[in-house]
Parts: sequence; structure tokens; C-alpha cells
Amino acid sequence: MKFIKFCAIVAFCAVFLGCESEKSVDYYRANLEVAKSVVAQCNAKSKQGKNCQNARAALREVAEKMNFAKSKVKLSFNTIFSDFGAYYVAKGEFSEPGSMTNVSLPLQIGDKTCAQFHRVNSAKIEVSINRDDEICAGVFSDVKNGVFDIGSGALIETGALGVGSGAIIEIK
Repeated sequence: MKFIKFCAIVAFCAVFLGCESEKSVDYYRANLEVAKSVVAQCNAKSKQGKNCQNARAALREVAEKMNFAKSKVKLSFNTIFSDFGAYYVAKGEFSEPGSMTNVSLPLQIGDKTCAQFHRVNSAKIEVSINRDDEICAGVFSDVKNGVFDIGSGALIETGALGVGSGAIIEIK
């Protein structure tokens, strides 16, 4: 008899009160669309339950990780330009991009390629930026109106960039 009452209470809870099993932060991290949906429902209903907390924590962790990855790509972009310029000054010509820097090329965030580098000739390197991907486009969103802000007050002009003695790095 107690078992039947227990089952009835659980059924009532599940059907009428919207009871749901608690999901972990790991679950929500692996299921971001579910996490976004749960957070939207929590915000709409001003809920603060454990699922709401875990979904918010997962989204926050993923956002922090993504921001770190974006910062790393932006810093790598700056390092590549510095390496290319130093190489050209030392050798008088460009070589294949991968041989002129210790930064792994192409620049990627996860499985998304954000920037590729191609040697056109001994005095010209082409840089292709992936503006079709939302994440990559966010990293390079400030590459417009002729200037790329690499932080700390340093700027790289887009278009044809002179790096000395007729060398050009062109951003497309």
C-alpha cells in the first residue's frame, strides 16, 4: 500500500509539478542547446533549482573557455606577424608560413579554421580570415576599416601591410 501511494505521489509530481531529474554540469556542458533551453525556462519562470544552477554553470564555463581560446588565437595572430616580419628582415624573403613561426598554422579554435596563411611569392604572404564562422568572425571582428587591434595599443593595418623592403602581408 505504501508503495502504491509513493508511486502516485511521484506520478503526480512528474505530471503536474514538472519534476525532473537533476542533470549535472557535465551533462549540460555536453548538451549546450539543452542548457540554453533550461536557462531560458529558468529565467522566464524565475526558477533557481539545481538544474538551473548547473545549466548556468555549464554555459558560463563554455563561454570562459571560448573567450580564452579567442584570446589565444588573437595573441597568436600578433606573434605570427612579428615572426614573419623578423624572418623577412633577417632573410630578405618570405619562406613557407609554417617555417617562419613556431605558432601552429592554420589558426584554429576547436575544429574551426579561423586564419590561413599562404606564401604568394618571396615578398608576399596572403592571410585568409574565416568570416563565415561566428566564432572566428568574433575573434577578427575588429579587422575592418583598415586596422586590426592586437591589444596593448598595437595596431596592424589591413590590406597590404609593408613589413620592410617591399615585403607585403595581405589580409583578405
